[in-house]
Amino acid sequence: MFTTKEDLQNHLIKLGNDLKKDKNSVLKPRCIYEEQEITLSSEGFFTPCCWLDDELYRVQPWVDTFFQSHLNIENNENIEDIFESKEWGDFWEMLINNPHNAPPVCYEYCASQKGDKEKYIKTEKISDFIFELDIIERRH
Repeated sequence: MFTTKEDLQNHLIKLGNDLKKDKNSVLKPRCIYEEQEITLSSEGFFTPCCWLDDELYRVQPWVDTFFQSHLNIENNENIEDIFESKEWGDFWEMLINNPHNAPPVCYEYCASQKGDKEKYIKTEKISDFIFELDIIERRH
């Protein structure tokens, strides 16, 4: 178990970095290739997805970029100024042209190795019994 927040953060970085190193793992960012929604945090910052908004991931490279005061919604006349900022442009450029530089969190949630093998067991409750009906493969 993790005794500190830092221990958990280091574990999460290791998970993503292990996927990065795996030759069978290909980053396919949902924020680019799928309809992943941009997130507006309760603190007034936009991130490309909800995972980057998680405080645990803010110690990872690129993630902290989105939490600079000049990118806060309160410090901008319109949101286009935020999305057209150098920080957002550099992030998209990196994901498309240099995905190996993506933060570990991107690999944790958007690498094909994990996403293509994620399985859920479909269950149905009848009376007080739960029956496993089928294993459903979820593809990203």
